[in-house]
Amino acid sequence: MKELIIIRGASGSGKTTLAKTMFSMYEHCEADNYFELLAKNMSEKHKTKLFYQDMFDRKELPNAHAYCRSEVKKHMSNDKDVVVSNTFIKHWEMLPYLDMAAEFGYSVKIYELKHNYGNTHGVPQEIVKNMKNNFEPWTEDRYKGVSVSVMIVS
Repeated sequence: MKELIIIRGASGSGKTTLAKTMFSMYEHCEADNYFELLAKNMSEKHKTKLFYQDMFDRKELPNAHAYCRSEVKKHMSNDKDVVVSNTFIKHWEMLPYLDMAAEFGYSVKIYELKHNYGNTHGVPQEIVKNMKNNFEPWTEDRYKGVSVSVMIVS
């Protein structure tokens, strides 16, 4: 069966590292890819090297998440296994992905990361602390459209 892996946790918890190492054969999507793509395009345009941090703008987060969802849907429509790694602090942030999994017939595994490796994107510690304080652990009664299994990695 086709599989959707959702990796969630605060900034610096190892989401991207886990996605790229344990699920290297899957299509990997995350909102950060939007800013990396912007940096790549601007680097080419201006003949200089720009990075994620150069392009990040909080006001662009809705566009970044819309881009991530569209990439996941594209891969699912091509029957690819997908791993998506975003903070997903609140349950509602995962619902569009669970809806797509139900629509395309995917099984779902959620990995909740509790590590603290230090983040590579320069997210202030106060924001990371707020993410951890507001994190909603998954409960089975949250979604009925698809079977979900949860792994907690601490």
